[in-house]
Amino acid sequence: MSQKNYYIAGLMSFAIWGFMSLAIKPLIAYSSFSILFYRIFFAGLVGLVAFVIFRRKSLLSTRKKYAELIKKDKQKFWLYTISGTIFLMFNWLLFIYVVNNINVQTASFALFMAPIITAFLAYILLKERISGIKKAAIFISFIACVSYYMAQHGDILFALLTALCYSIYMITQKRNNYLPKDFIVVIQMVLMLILIMPYFFLVDFQLPSEISFYGWTMILGIVFTLLTLYLNLYALQGIPASTVGILLYISPIITFILAITYFKETVNPLQILSYLLILLAVVLFNYTSIRKISNL
Repeated sequence: MSQKNYYIAGLMSFAIWGFMSLAIKPLIAYSSFSILFYRIFFAGLVGLVAFVIFRRKSLLSTRKKYAELIKKDKQKFWLYTISGTIFLMFNWLLFIYVVNNINVQTASFALFMAPIITAFLAYILLKERISGIKKAAIFISFIACVSYYMAQHGDILFALLTALCYSIYMITQKRNNYLPKDFIVVIQMVLMLILIMPYFFLVDFQLPSEISFYGWTMILGIVFTLLTLYLNLYALQGIPASTVGILLYISPIITFILAITYFKETVNPLQILSYLLILLAVVLFNYTSIRKISNL
């Protein structure tokens, strides 16, 4: 398989993800929980059916592999899978809330911050080594957050919470290497559905009557969730994770461009400074990987 196909898969994954706000904004009249529930429902349903039909052999081998795990590893698998599911679910919920109730720029800023926060947490929690230039990038990111806070006082808290939830999810998945990743994705979709169910017993739940609601949430679940996740997993099979990490920044760039050009959101000088600083931090943080790619 040509490496070009893996690059295309990675590009498509994050480019599609960058347009997610276009599918969330039409649902602004609905609660974030309702949008999240149906997004998970369609993603979980289609993912489970597709896995059973097209990955039946893999399902049987995964079941055998799970049975061979010692008790301690089984406990760790479920600890990382369940905790990761919870943080990913809150990341999705916060992202939907930010897009529809704050602004698309803040969602973009959260996407920019997530990989850097992930690296910082990996350094603190997993004792992964970070070079001096990456430490400088993390410090510049902190300055960018201060600048963004001065521009939009409350918004930065939502951006950081959204990014932090995704970062903790990534940390848990770094340790979750007991079973195939595509199987874990399907398990997490089903777990999310189970975890969010009690919400609808606590409120006066009514089925949305507009057909467009189901259309948009189906697009969110299948295109912006399942398709992007599997394209990302496919890309990781053929290109280094560091390269995929660079491609990830396509998503917040597209999101920010949409915020300014399509959604007509205004930007003040401090916000521009924040984005310039975070872009500088991204370049510094990924300097080594960028040099490797440029030498290919």
